[in-house]
Amino acid sequence: MWNSLTRRQVSIFLQLNGVPFRAAPHSLRYLTVASHVSCVISDIANTNWILAVCKFFLLMKITIVNNINSVIIEAHGAAKEWGTLKILLFCYIVLATTSNVSALDNGLANTPPMGFNCWGSGRDVGPDISAKAIMELADAFASTGLRDKGYKYLVIDDAWIGGRDAQTNLYPVAVRFPDGMKALTDYVHSKGMKIGIYESPARKTCYGLEGSFGHEQQDANMFAAWGFDYLKYDWCHGADQGETNAMTKMRDCLAKTGRPILLHAVLYGQQRWPGPIVNMWRVCPDATSGWLEFMKRYDIVINANLQAVHGPGHWTEGDTITVGTVKEGGAMSDTEGRAQFSLWCILAQPLMLWTDPRTASPASLAIVGNTEAIAVDQDPLGIMGSKVKIDGDREILVKVLKDSTKAVVLLNRASSSTNMVVSWSDIGLDANAQCSVRDLWQHEDKGIFKGSYSGNVEGHGCSSSKSNRCPPPAASQ
Repeated sequence: MWNSLTRRQVSIFLQLNGVPFRAAPHSLRYLTVASHVSCVISDIANTNWILAVCKFFLLMKITIVNNINSVIIEAHGAAKEWGTLKILLFCYIVLATTSNVSALDNGLANTPPMGFNCWGSGRDVGPDISAKAIMELADAFASTGLRDKGYKYLVIDDAWIGGRDAQTNLYPVAVRFPDGMKALTDYVHSKGMKIGIYESPARKTCYGLEGSFGHEQQDANMFAAWGFDYLKYDWCHGADQGETNAMTKMRDCLAKTGRPILLHAVLYGQQRWPGPIVNMWRVCPDATSGWLEFMKRYDIVINANLQAVHGPGHWTEGDTITVGTVKEGGAMSDTEGRAQFSLWCILAQPLMLWTDPRTASPASLAIVGNTEAIAVDQDPLGIMGSKVKIDGDREILVKVLKDSTKAVVLLNRASSSTNMVVSWSDIGLDANAQCSVRDLWQHEDKGIFKGSYSGNVEGHGCSSSKSNRCPPPAASQ
């Protein structure tokens, strides 16, 4: 009985039909905890009763702490006799449905935000950012087609601030923003894009310029009057007040302006849910470049176990896509760039680029413009993919999509190529199912496979695909 149940794998699915993603006064999400339940089932199957009970109560604790709203258990051909498992799962559902995850209720960031951050790309961005560069970027995002693929936000980072005037209003560096901020935001909006700005809740920004401490409402009013759509709020030198208090204060100040402004908190490694305060928050240090640096960020994001508090309106983020850029960590190859993009998409990360479309190579533009990979990232369920199998340097990640297909990434962390196999049972499908496979980088259907699918994965590379169970053949008349 238990062996049969284990083979058929109990999965946690999101409520898909008939339940709204957003319900006043807060946005509600249905979230997955499949890996935790699978651990309990595995221990029961192997009669590790004490361990199973301990893990189950840990699972309930995780549910309560993270405010998971509701789960639906779908047993694929489950055994008729559930016994202790049925009791445990019933108790779990009762406890799980007593609370909810709330997002910042400003109607923004229903899918992971996409755009460009003006700090790490070199040339005339970063500390030398100017209105001229921003306008050129808006033109380039439109002309290269990236805007129409979802990249909407152009975010000015630190170093734009000239100071405060006699009325303590912020003003930009005049030589780089000669026509002021309103003219710049109007131009970006005329190109069908949105624009973001940077500040800090401290007295000084990371670059040592005027922070918002003590001027929160005044600065929020100014950002709204200038026409900004996004605020990157950077926890630099923020010891004057606690993180939660600082972010809550700015959230409320932005709300009072009446203008929808996405709030992005950079908390430098804050690996817990801050509550319905911000639309996205950083869980790792700043990006640099290179494969090893990216792997460190990936490990932080995937190992933080924040899947339950990641979704529409409230996204964790592991900083920027560095495809085609060179900083302290060196350059990534195109293979490594495709791997970075594949992993950020299956993890439903905000896709904020350092890739400058004015200077990027055709290969870099093709990587960040892969619409099939972007569709995985922008899937409306907003599920962060999970790591379901590790074999040395080889990892398998899976993400459930709204159309019930499974996005799958095969990651090869080693420097040499290797053959990798994904079994349908690894990704929550029947072990003997007939499933179709589509390669998201080759943009072609690979065929129908029974039980598993395999392929060669380059060193420091990824294979990214979508798998779907095929309907059974029609019965003969």
